[in-house]
Amino acid sequence: MVSKFQYDQTTDAYTCPQGETLKTTGHWHKKTTDRDSYEFKRYRTPKCRECPAKHLCTSRSAGRDIDRSQYADAVEENNKRYAENPTLPQASGNQRAYLWYDQTAMGL
Repeated sequence: MVSKFQYDQTTDAYTCPQGETLKTTGHWHKKTTDRDSYEFKRYRTPKCRECPAKHLCTSRSAGRDIDRSQYADAVEENNKRYAENPTLPQASGNQRAYLWYDQTAMGL
């Protein structure tokens, strides 16, 4: 459902399908896993609590949160280039990452 939310780089905010704005405090949070770590900003709006379409976006009583990684701009740009290149095999996001890794490791 996050794909239905529009990100505006100028205002650094998301707009939900109902037209509400999800804002960030600007604070960078850190997520660490066994393999790596990255930073992200969290976006939310108090309007979710009363939204009649909330059940379509989230099951959280506090409403929808969107986490935007420090790498989001690069990922979106890469996905755009990938979609525009008909010579590349069409694959999902994870499959694209593996294809890129395989091609890079092989020097293709």
